[in-house]
Amino acid sequence: MILFATRQPPRLCGLVEGSLVFGVPTAAFGLQSQLVEGVEYGLAYSVFALGVFYLALTVFLAQRFSDKMKLLVDTFLALGVIFLSLSIPFVLDGYRTAAAWSLEGAGLI
Repeated sequence: MILFATRQPPRLCGLVEGSLVFGVPTAAFGLQSQLVEGVEYGLAYSVFALGVFYLALTVFLAQRFSDKMKLLVDTFLALGVIFLSLSIPFVLDGYRTAAAWSLEGAGLI
């Protein structure tokens, strides 16, 4: 994805870019859920690691290509936050998940 973005001029209406950016983590999450099906908290660890990976990519791209890939940096930041937020219900019960997500919502406001 990053190599593709460095070689292409930014076109905001491309179908290929969206499928690369959002399709790869969606497919990887589905495949990883099948791989760690029998491991206790395996899916929570996987989702958390995927979120940390996308946040690390965000930091790397922001430092290396500051203005050139602003849209990709913002997208990776959103994916990292989504995956980190998604790890909460795989570890906690319903009441604690609701409390954690309401704290996240309050933080957004």
